[in-house]
Amino acid sequence: MNKACSATKNEEQYDWVGREFVSIQASKGRETMRVTNLEHEFQLQLELANIKDYEREYKFLDHRRFRFDFAWPSETYKLAVEVEGGTWTNGRHNRGTGFQKDCEKYNEAVLGGWHVLRVTRDHVKNGQALMWVERFFAEMEG
Repeated sequence: MNKACSATKNEEQYDWVGREFVSIQASKGRETMRVTNLEHEFQLQLELANIKDYEREYKFLDHRRFRFDFAWPSETYKLAVEVEGGTWTNGRHNRGTGFQKDCEKYNEAVLGGWHVLRVTRDHVKNGQALMWVERFFAEMEG
Protein backbone atom coordinates (compact mmCIF):
# COMPACT_ATOMS: atom_id res chain seq x y z
CA MET A 1 0.00 0.00 0.00
CA ASN A 2 1.22 3.46 -0.84
CA LYS A 3 2.02 5.11 2.48
CA ALA A 4 2.24 8.57 0.88
CA CYS A 5 -1.52 8.88 0.38
CA SER A 6 -4.02 11.24 1.94
CA ALA A 7 -7.76 11.82 1.80
CA THR A 8 -10.38 14.32 2.80
CA LYS A 9 -13.64 13.15 4.32
CA ASN A 10 -16.32 15.39 5.84
CA GLU A 11 -13.94 18.37 5.81
CA GLU A 12 -11.39 16.37 7.78
CA GLN A 13 -8.06 15.46 6.24
CA TYR A 14 -6.39 12.10 6.86
CA ASP A 15 -2.80 11.17 6.16
CA TRP A 16 -0.33 8.39 6.81
CA VAL A 17 2.12 9.25 9.57
CA GLY A 18 4.65 6.53 10.13
CA ARG A 19 2.55 3.36 9.97
CA GLU A 20 -0.77 4.86 11.08
CA PHE A 21 -3.59 6.92 9.65
CA VAL A 22 -4.09 10.14 11.52
CA SER A 23 -6.79 12.76 11.41
CA ILE A 24 -5.53 16.26 10.77
CA GLN A 25 -7.82 19.04 12.00
CA ALA A 26 -6.58 21.44 9.31
CA SER A 27 -9.56 23.76 9.32
CA LYS A 28 -9.40 24.28 13.09
CA GLY A 29 -5.62 24.56 13.29
CA ARG A 30 -5.36 21.76 15.84
CA GLU A 31 -2.48 19.34 16.12
CA THR A 32 -2.61 15.92 14.52
CA MET A 33 -4.89 13.50 16.37
CA ARG A 34 -4.76 9.72 16.09
CA VAL A 35 -7.84 7.97 14.72
CA THR A 36 -8.99 5.66 17.50
CA ASN A 37 -11.87 3.91 15.74
CA LEU A 38 -10.30 0.94 13.98
CA GLU A 39 -13.27 0.35 11.69
CA HIS A 40 -13.22 3.99 10.64
CA GLU A 41 -9.54 3.69 9.86
CA PHE A 42 -10.14 0.61 7.73
CA GLN A 43 -12.96 2.40 5.92
CA LEU A 44 -10.57 5.23 5.07
CA GLN A 45 -8.08 2.71 3.70
CA LEU A 46 -10.80 1.22 1.50
CA GLU A 47 -11.73 4.65 0.20
CA LEU A 48 -8.12 5.56 -0.55
CA ALA A 49 -7.70 2.26 -2.41
CA ASN A 50 -10.89 3.03 -4.36
CA ILE A 51 -12.63 -0.11 -3.08
CA LYS A 52 -16.33 0.61 -3.08
CA ASP A 53 -19.76 -1.00 -2.94
CA TYR A 54 -19.40 -2.26 0.62
CA GLU A 55 -22.06 -2.01 3.26
CA ARG A 56 -21.39 -1.24 6.92
CA GLU A 57 -23.03 -3.24 9.69
CA TYR A 58 -24.62 -5.58 7.16
CA LYS A 59 -27.26 -7.95 8.62
CA PHE A 60 -26.81 -11.21 6.74
CA LEU A 61 -29.39 -13.48 8.40
CA ASP A 62 -33.04 -12.56 8.81
CA HIS A 63 -33.61 -14.69 11.89
CA ARG A 64 -30.44 -13.59 13.79
CA ARG A 65 -28.99 -10.24 14.81
CA PHE A 66 -25.58 -11.07 13.28
CA ARG A 67 -23.97 -8.22 11.38
CA PHE A 68 -20.70 -7.88 9.46
CA ASP A 69 -18.51 -4.82 9.99
CA PHE A 70 -17.98 -4.60 6.21
CA ALA A 71 -19.78 -6.63 3.55
CA TRP A 72 -19.81 -6.90 -0.22
CA PRO A 73 -23.01 -8.85 -0.92
CA SER A 74 -23.33 -9.63 -4.60
CA GLU A 75 -24.67 -12.30 -6.90
CA THR A 76 -21.13 -13.30 -7.89
CA TYR A 77 -19.46 -13.42 -4.45
CA LYS A 78 -20.07 -12.58 -0.82
CA LEU A 79 -17.17 -11.08 1.11
CA ALA A 80 -17.29 -9.99 4.75
CA VAL A 81 -14.58 -8.33 6.84
CA GLU A 82 -14.76 -8.49 10.61
CA VAL A 83 -12.46 -6.10 12.49
CA GLU A 84 -11.70 -7.88 15.77
CA GLY A 85 -10.80 -5.45 18.52
CA GLY A 86 -9.45 -6.24 21.96
CA THR A 87 -7.35 -9.20 20.90
CA TRP A 88 -4.64 -8.43 23.47
CA THR A 89 -6.88 -7.00 26.20
CA ASN A 90 -9.22 -9.92 26.87
CA GLY A 91 -11.91 -8.22 24.80
CA ARG A 92 -15.37 -9.55 24.04
CA HIS A 93 -14.15 -11.71 21.14
CA ASN A 94 -11.73 -13.58 23.43
CA ARG A 95 -14.02 -14.38 26.35
CA GLY A 96 -16.21 -17.49 26.55
CA THR A 97 -19.66 -16.24 25.55
CA GLY A 98 -18.37 -13.75 22.97
CA PHE A 99 -16.07 -16.31 21.40
CA GLN A 100 -18.88 -18.88 21.20
CA LYS A 101 -21.26 -16.38 19.57
CA ASP A 102 -18.57 -15.39 17.09
CA CYS A 103 -18.12 -19.07 16.16
CA GLU A 104 -21.87 -19.37 15.55
CA LYS A 105 -21.84 -16.21 13.45
CA TYR A 106 -18.88 -17.23 11.30
CA ASN A 107 -20.15 -20.78 10.81
CA GLU A 108 -23.58 -19.49 9.72
CA ALA A 109 -21.83 -17.11 7.33
CA VAL A 110 -19.72 -19.86 5.73
CA LEU A 111 -22.76 -22.12 5.40
CA GLY A 112 -24.53 -19.20 3.71
CA GLY A 113 -21.78 -18.89 1.09
CA TRP A 114 -19.81 -16.01 2.63
CA HIS A 115 -16.04 -15.56 2.55
CA VAL A 116 -15.11 -14.06 5.93
CA LEU A 117 -11.86 -12.23 6.60
CA ARG A 118 -11.18 -11.71 10.29
CA VAL A 119 -8.64 -8.96 10.92
CA THR A 120 -7.01 -7.55 14.03
CA ARG A 121 -5.77 -4.08 14.92
CA ASP A 122 -2.29 -4.95 13.67
CA HIS A 123 -3.69 -6.18 10.34
CA VAL A 124 -5.45 -2.84 9.84
CA LYS A 125 -2.51 -0.74 11.02
CA ASN A 126 0.10 -2.46 8.84
CA GLY A 127 -2.11 -2.61 5.73
CA GLN A 128 -2.45 -6.41 5.68
CA ALA A 129 -6.26 -6.27 6.01
CA LEU A 130 -6.51 -4.06 2.94
CA MET A 131 -4.11 -6.30 1.02
CA TRP A 132 -6.31 -9.34 1.75
CA VAL A 133 -9.39 -7.52 0.44
CA GLU A 134 -7.50 -6.43 -2.69
CA ARG A 135 -6.25 -10.00 -3.19
CA PHE A 136 -9.79 -11.40 -2.82
CA PHE A 137 -11.13 -9.11 -5.54
CA ALA A 138 -8.14 -9.79 -7.80
CA GLU A 139 -8.72 -13.54 -7.49
CA MET A 140 -12.46 -13.15 -8.14
CA GLU A 141 -11.75 -11.15 -11.32
CA GLY A 142 -8.98 -13.30 -12.54
